[in-house]
Amino acid sequence: MILSKISFFILVLLLGIGLLYFFGSIEKIIKNLEKRINKPLVSFEKKVSNIIGLLVLLYIPLVFIFYVWYVPNVYIIDKCNSYNSSLLILPKKVNNITMSLDADNCYIINNSKSAIKISSIVYDMTESESNLKLLKELRNQEYNHNSKLLTSDYKMIINKVILPKKSLKVKYKKIHYIFEEPDKSVSTKYEGKIRYKLICNN
Repeated sequence: MILSKISFFILVLLLGIGLLYFFGSIEKIIKNLEKRINKPLVSFEKKVSNIIGLLVLLYIPLVFIFYVWYVPNVYIIDKCNSYNSSLLILPKKVNNITMSLDADNCYIINNSKSAIKISSIVYDMTESESNLKLLKELRNQEYNHNSKLLTSDYKMIINKVILPKKSLKVKYKKIHYIFEEPDKSVSTKYEGKIRYKLICNN
């Protein structure tokens, strides 16, 4: 199941309200049972209350962990230069790929009639001959580069075309530039040196 970000947070809110209502119903059932048997079930009621309290306290952290670790971004391309950013909530097969829950990946679904090109932009590289050649192939423009590109970074370099009615899994949590010009320079401290961009391949 794929949901918009707003729909996801509304679903989380409704589930939270539903859980509170459900737990409240359990407490009412226990109190009704106490009335029927004319005997207080203090220890049992206390245990149930503790479990309910614990689940309520854990709900928000569990949703947060699920969102951060398991919910991947899904970019649905409607037409050239138009897209929707959504979230994958349940595993789903779309076009040619099976989408799974892993926030380290993201997915691009090309529902448009145009081919969409995805390519990597590599920031902050040493000016070695091989790196300069790679830069020229990837960017066709000049950037400042002053640090080494790791072997793991090379595995993240993409230069592909997503045909109409096809999908692609990208081993990164998001696409940085979708139908827009990339930045000339970025801080590579947290996200690393690799950025991804989508353009119409007309």
